[in-house]
Amino acid sequence: MNEEPLLVIDISVNGATECHMRVAGELDMATAARLRHALTDRAPDCRVLLDLSGLSFCDSSGLSAMVAGHRHLARGELVLTGIPRHLQKILDVTGLSQVFTISAD
Repeated sequence: MNEEPLLVIDISVNGATECHMRVAGELDMATAARLRHALTDRAPDCRVLLDLSGLSFCDSSGLSAMVAGHRHLARGELVLTGIPRHLQKILDVTGLSQVFTISAD
């Protein structure tokens, strides 16, 4: 039996310029396009709070999807929240913790 990789993205919109996304599961080559599309479907001046607390895995494809979202939201803002320890280490090593806006909550 061939199982689909699991990535759940819950999206709630507050008005025209703010969006909250909660990502849970594995963010990898098989699922990163879903996050990329969810982020780039937002208006470029939107503020997106991306809650990563439910993320169990993230590879370079997942990081690339977040960078694409960050670039798309150039007039808005991508804020990472709930970053798991394993992902925080990757963001620090790659220097992306200096690129993204990171919220302690």
